[in-house]
Amino acid sequence: TNVTELIRTGGARPDARGGGDDDDEEENWIMRPGGGGRPEGAQVSENIAKLDEASDIDPSGVFKYVLIRCTNGEEEKTLLRGYGWAEYHDDIYQEVAQVLELEGWRCDCVGGGRIQHDSAGKKICCYGYSQAYGRADHKLSVELLTPKHPGYDITWSNEGY
Repeated sequence: TNVTELIRTGGARPDARGGGDDDDEEENWIMRPGGGGRPEGAQVSENIAKLDEASDIDPSGVFKYVLIRCTNGEEEKTLLRGYGWAEYHDDIYQEVAQVLELEGWRCDCVGGGRIQHDSAGKKICCYGYSQAYGRADHKLSVELLTPKHPGYDITWSNEGY
């Protein structure tokens, strides 16, 4: 079956309970073929939806990543997740939000980009943007990655896609 998925860009994502933010950003929709999601057989990190893991990325390679703001009452956390199996930034976001929203958390993707992770050279670079969610705050991304990657040279750039 050939499925087409609509992705909202700009504006705020409505929460799972049917509400949404009433901000003045322009709302646009893009269509993507295939319906997205994780490819069959793709390995998913056991930390993908763990709130105590601020960052979780693939051990090496170049891949998409997202920043996700999670709130539950007064508690707020920002998670960074990046995986090579994701064809779209939204694939990662949906995997995380699906689990956490069932646990009572509201999840909002606040941007995306790409990560180049060279584990042998102990280097990580955050760069680029997501067409669906905009540019992640790469400086914040570096802050989230640093505790889990001691001894790494972690940089960021607003260049590239």
